[in-house]
Amino acid sequence: MALARECAQSHKSVLLLEKDDFGSGTTSRCSRIVQGGLRCLESGEIGMLRESLRGREALLREQSHLVHPLDFIIATDARSRYSTLETRTALWLYRRLGRVPRTSAEGEIESLRRSLDVSQRWALYPFQEAQCEFPERLVADWLLDACATGVIARNHAEVRAIQTSEGRVQGVLVRDGITGEDSYVATEWVINAAGPWTDVVREMADLATSSRLVSGVRSSHLMLRRFSGAPTGGLLVHSPDGRPLTLFPWNGMLQVGSTGVLHRGDLSLAEPTVEEIAYLLGSAASLFPKARITADDMVFSYAGVRPLAYRKRKSELEPDLDVAASRYVVHNHADEGALGMLSMFGGTLTTAASLARKTALIMGLQSRRQAGAPVDTEDKSKMESTLQQWASTVHLATGIPQASAEAVARWHGRYAMSVIQAARHDPVLRTVIVDGQPQIVAQAVEAVVYEHAVTLGDILLRRVPIALSQEWNEYRTAQAAARIAPALGWNEHRTGKEIEAFEKERSQFLFKPKDLRRAGVAA
Repeated sequence: MALARECAQSHKSVLLLEKDDFGSGTTSRCSRIVQGGLRCLESGEIGMLRESLRGREALLREQSHLVHPLDFIIATDARSRYSTLETRTALWLYRRLGRVPRTSAEGEIESLRRSLDVSQRWALYPFQEAQCEFPERLVADWLLDACATGVIARNHAEVRAIQTSEGRVQGVLVRDGITGEDSYVATEWVINAAGPWTDVVREMADLATSSRLVSGVRSSHLMLRRFSGAPTGGLLVHSPDGRPLTLFPWNGMLQVGSTGVLHRGDLSLAEPTVEEIAYLLGSAASLFPKARITADDMVFSYAGVRPLAYRKRKSELEPDLDVAASRYVVHNHADEGALGMLSMFGGTLTTAASLARKTALIMGLQSRRQAGAPVDTEDKSKMESTLQQWASTVHLATGIPQASAEAVARWHGRYAMSVIQAARHDPVLRTVIVDGQPQIVAQAVEAVVYEHAVTLGDILLRRVPIALSQEWNEYRTAQAAARIAPALGWNEHRTGKEIEAFEKERSQFLFKPKDLRRAGVAA
């Protein structure tokens, strides 16, 4: 999405194609933490650290309705390989480079001391990251920005073949996933940004190479019901085998993650294994023994596949997975018989924009984006006050409930007034999508008209992602569909099909084995 915007700003004609829906792959299955690159300090990658921190600043500044600071605490015990001095020095440097002011976390530290396993002697160190609770909404904002610059975007549009001739790309064959119709598009550049599917797309060009580009690493995350003593901010610890583990609030739940396992199956069917769920659940239970966490406290889990640069093993004894090598890659296929084709993959939300600019430079384009002023993360309370005042004003002027106006602003940012204006004179659009949630039908219409949503899943899982809540059930699906359908002109047959497809998609995404205890998962 970021690269499409860069190319359009350089007056290129851009077609953006997505096989399923924008944000439905790795983006919707990530950790939802906007990382500044703390782990880069461990590997000495200072350049990547600076780049990640700059990207985090930009997101906090430009997408402040979706990205906000999140206080974190590192908890170490006697098994830590780093001394107190090393840890404090690293976090001091991290704060200085990131220009994020030190926060007061004394209350959280004392609370965690009482809640964590008392058999260990914990050293607790505060630092700050950022969180994007709904990166699906971030993608929707970027999509609107891209289309405003002239990008033509098509989701549910699968590339079936990439045509090459005389050593360069000529065009792509595209199949419409809704109608099944095929079309051919001539082009001078093909940018393969398919993430873990990079090699699948590259094979469509029939290039003269046999070496893989990507190893897919499955990262699984677990959602728990909140419990007494649970962290109110983020917590970073290391398991006995050295793997990092994070716990933090998300959407009324507590997220625990993540694993890192080489994924060898169908990328579209990635889901957490029972062993991964047992590891995450058991880790949380051992950290907070007073909470008596069991399998019954699990709400759901999900898994995403991250694309890491493929590294061929020198021997069978050498591991074929190097999670630390998570920097991004731009691969030029000119020497493989496809001049004009690039594959780009890896990185995080914080490096997406810089990766796009570097890729645009390879294409001979000059970036037109200007660096902004440093973000002031201490103004969060002022922003909250301004948001509430705005919502109150909208309520008085339009009759839209203040809670709904505030919900629109939180998820749509500078595009919020488009939703408000649509709902102002139409009581159907002012109706809440489901009882007990403030989001309104106008947001669903906005999703279809401007944000390229096509299916009920596109709307409720990504554009207006209220179906990610722990209270969601089949009754709410039916209620949401019944209220959205008239505004979109869906007939009874279409609505029934959408409900059926949505329930299937949601159950595959938000995974929970039917009987965790029988599967051996207990705490």
